[in-house]
Amino acid sequence: MLDVQTDSKSGVDGENLLVSRIAHNFDEHWSLGTLVTRGDPTRDAGNLLYGADASFRHNRGLLGRRFTSSAWFLVSESEGGGGDDGAFGAALGYPNDRWRWSLAAKQIGDDFNPALGFVPRAGVRRYDGSVFFQPRLEGAVRQISCGIEQALVTDLQDDLETASTTARVVGFDFDSGDEARLEVDQVREVLEQPFAITPQVTIPAGTYDDTAARIELETSLKRPLSFIGTFTAGEFLGGESLRWTSSLAARPSALVSLGAEWEQNDIRFDFGDVQTQVSRLRLNFNFTPDLSWNNFVQWDSESDEFGLNSRWRWIPVPGRELYLVYTNVSESTDSLHSLSQQAAIKLAYTVRF
Repeated sequence: MLDVQTDSKSGVDGENLLVSRIAHNFDEHWSLGTLVTRGDPTRDAGNLLYGADASFRHNRGLLGRRFTSSAWFLVSESEGGGGDDGAFGAALGYPNDRWRWSLAAKQIGDDFNPALGFVPRAGVRRYDGSVFFQPRLEGAVRQISCGIEQALVTDLQDDLETASTTARVVGFDFDSGDEARLEVDQVREVLEQPFAITPQVTIPAGTYDDTAARIELETSLKRPLSFIGTFTAGEFLGGESLRWTSSLAARPSALVSLGAEWEQNDIRFDFGDVQTQVSRLRLNFNFTPDLSWNNFVQWDSESDEFGLNSRWRWIPVPGRELYLVYTNVSESTDSLHSLSQQAAIKLAYTVRF
């Protein structure tokens, strides 16, 4: 349970915010949970969210293999209207070694409004499915994989909004712990309204069918210096897109780990180009199993701002935790100019019954 009292700011009165989660494992197969949130930090109006979820898993279930299933529902209620609606969903999984498949479906109402959370897309039905074949081998290649993932998103009248298919042509898991994959994406996107991808570039309404290929490489984390990289080339909403990401991670000692990440997107349309870059740096210290200090810095070319998050975590006894958190957002001009700063102390206490 988390209870927060906010101050008045920007014309919004102080608000008491509550998040409560209760979960219980009845046995090794069944579990049930509830969730309640109260409050809206963005306006002077009440908001209530409540719901429940249940899951079933069995290591000797379907066909004698591991099988999982889950179902959930959420209801939101807002003062002043405009936020009384619900969401629900269910999923099935067969997460085994040689064959792996999953099915899921969910619906999110038009007015569903979890004020202490977020909804990526309201007023939709979404269906997901995947199946993978991944036999094990002997030798340098430990396992190969191929398969397909599909997602279908419609509005509540079942009119198509997005359909995507990702085909894994081949994937290799090496005995060294390194991995390599080749995948192809096919996406149909239906835009009912023009979409401003940047203030200077707006995608016209229409139906777009895009295809892209992606290569992924990942070295084992047990190496002193590990690398993850992806390169994607193809179409994006009628334009030509190149995207690459790379990250390096190092662990010079048992107490220190550091990493650097870089992401770049180059998209060319007939009516304009889009280029974005994002960089991230991490520096973490694990002094003891009970005391750590994590630092994260991010910069992006769109806002040209640096964000810093620094967090101390101390566990005096299991189930009790103390956090000291500092965040800073700075504007990148001739010199760094701080736009906002925040410091917080958090106490966490776990109650088990």
